Amino acid sequence: SFPTTRWSTDKYVRDEHEVMVPPEIPPGEYQLFVGLWDHINGERFLAFDEREWLFGESVPLPVSIAVVKR
Repeated sequence: SFPTTRWSTDKYVRDEHEVMVPPEIPPGEYQLFVGLWDHINGERFLAFDEREWLFGESVPLPVSIAVVKR
């Protein structure tokens, strides 16, 4: 309910999500990416870095997940 056009670049909002890993995914390290989309029309927003260079439709997170078989 708070448009991205009003977001301050020096403030952060915690937004927790659960990552569901399908059982057929092979073991290994996986990089996580995040992105935003318009909830009305479903279009993805473009992501830019601090130099205003285009990333694409998502940004890599500085974490990865390890998938192991048990």
